[in-house]
Amino acid sequence: MATTLGPKFGKRNRTVQKRFVHRSAKQKTKNTQKSSQLRSESNPDNRDDSGSPLIARPGYKIRPWSSISSHSSGKEKFPQRRSRSTFPTTLPGHIRTPRCLNGSTDDDVQSWSVTELKDDDISSEEEDDGGVDRELLQISQQGDSFSDVGINEAKQILAACQDVGDQPDDFEDRPLSPATRSALEFQSWLEGPQIDSDEYDTDLEDENANVTAEVAQDPTGRLIYQQQCKKLGLVPISYILRNLGERHIRMRYHYLGGPATKPLAAAFRKNTVIEMLDLSDNYLDGEGGAYLANMLRENMFIVQLNVSDNFIRSRGCRAFARMLDTNTTLKTLILQGNHLMDSDAKYLAEALKNNLSLTSLDLSHNEFGERGGIYLAAGLAANEFLIDIDLSWNSICQKGGVAIANALKKNKTLEILDLSWNGLAYNGCLALMRALKENAKLKVLDLSNNHINTKAAQKLGIGIKRNKGLETILLSMNHMNAEGLDYILKAVTINTNIKLLGIEYCLDINISPKIYVKLKELEDSRDIIILHGGVGGYTKARADTTMLALFDRFIVENQMDLEDLFMTFDKDKSGDITLDEMKYGLKDAGIRLTNKQLDVLLDELDADKSGTIEYHELLRGQLLRNKRSKSEPSLPTSDTP
Repeated sequence: MATTLGPKFGKRNRTVQKRFVHRSAKQKTKNTQKSSQLRSESNPDNRDDSGSPLIARPGYKIRPWSSISSHSSGKEKFPQRRSRSTFPTTLPGHIRTPRCLNGSTDDDVQSWSVTELKDDDISSEEEDDGGVDRELLQISQQGDSFSDVGINEAKQILAACQDVGDQPDDFEDRPLSPATRSALEFQSWLEGPQIDSDEYDTDLEDENANVTAEVAQDPTGRLIYQQQCKKLGLVPISYILRNLGERHIRMRYHYLGGPATKPLAAAFRKNTVIEMLDLSDNYLDGEGGAYLANMLRENMFIVQLNVSDNFIRSRGCRAFARMLDTNTTLKTLILQGNHLMDSDAKYLAEALKNNLSLTSLDLSHNEFGERGGIYLAAGLAANEFLIDIDLSWNSICQKGGVAIANALKKNKTLEILDLSWNGLAYNGCLALMRALKENAKLKVLDLSNNHINTKAAQKLGIGIKRNKGLETILLSMNHMNAEGLDYILKAVTINTNIKLLGIEYCLDINISPKIYVKLKELEDSRDIIILHGGVGGYTKARADTTMLALFDRFIVENQMDLEDLFMTFDKDKSGDITLDEMKYGLKDAGIRLTNKQLDVLLDELDADKSGTIEYHELLRGQLLRNKRSKSEPSLPTSDTP
């Protein structure tokens, strides 16, 4: 049966207990006498092998392992003493438990000895009144070398030699035994020099320091991107490596997914150059969306992010909502076509209540229903910074439309609202009529394809007539008859602020000659552009021509501001800016068009489809004159059937 030895650590009255299995009281007395005899015979001067005097301490006698009988039946406890010192009773690993304690004979353990010293003057019953005694464990082993000792074993050996309390005055002058000296030297070798010492110097430290310095001095995050790709076993994207130093990154169709987005997010977190980031149509999932959203909680340089046509779903949407609570620099966020649902709208609504920087939000082509519309309406009612929101191609329907219309009564900043393809129908138009009477900030309202009939057109016309701020109203693809269209035309005639009216495909395919005459009279009477389907397929007002006309008018009114704005985007002074920079700059300059209208305009301006526009020609009007000359609509003649 093995011996169980374990130290007990306390500040005072520390006791040392050591159990010996199967030892009778008679054998105890006999062994004590035998140990005293061995001590006096083998070492009368009480010195070790090197001749140094052994440090005797009160409380222990020499007790060799050979005196322990494996056939003993009694148990022995060392005398309980009140000293503060502790004898290390757990044996180190290289001093293995004597096999006699596991059932072997005494002959197997003759090579092991543990010396316990005890002053003859102090009996086991006396109390230690004075100082605190020090224990010394003298270990000798035949065969095994000290180099086999592990780190924990060396620490246990040192613990036996460490000072636990007050020492005698002459303790420092006493020589150390060879075992103690070897233990100290081995432990010093194991621990090595201190980090702050002159001896602590490695090539690895210098290499890591150089790499850390390079990463800290890299404002693009290129090194971090390469390190993360190597760590994850991914091949770095060459486009990213080439363009991390550009202000605008447009990377589509790379099938990033989730894991490949992690190194990108790490690089963007470090990057201080990128301002516009387009990662649309990259099969980003919820994990990838979360990486990007968390990145934007630290990156304060990106002002426009496009992650449209991905699959971020609920997980990514919630991450973006949390990001909007803290980010103060992002101005444009495009989440179009990401399979967002009503439950996600709840988190976006909370983000809209707290965000202080976002001015444009695109949530089109998602799966929001009536409940989602109600959630988003609550966010719009509390938001004070959003200028443009696109909710087209959802299923907000009548109840959601009513909630958003009621939010317009409280919102004082929203200027562009796209509710096309949502099925608002009569109830939605009725609520919008009441909202338009009070709201004077809204400038662009797109209600295309919302099941607006004649009755709904009548209510909507009342709201348009009394509104004081609306400039663009789009009602295309609503099957109202001639009577409903007449209500709209009368309201637009009274409201002289309207600059653009869209009524394509409201009367089946074409409009009648009578209505066409009214449209021409209205356009000739004041500055207004009307988009319609034409008479019999002819004289159709094309959207691209209309957008060019609106843009031409906007340039004339804001030429000086636009020139300064475009020169700000043109960092290399080449005279060219990208389409996304143009779109963002036009919105920032104050042009009030929906995202779809701006896309049509930019597509026309980019004649060679290079993705860039020469803004000097644009500001001089030469580009617009060339475009208008090629796309001027034909006029009806008497020979026209």
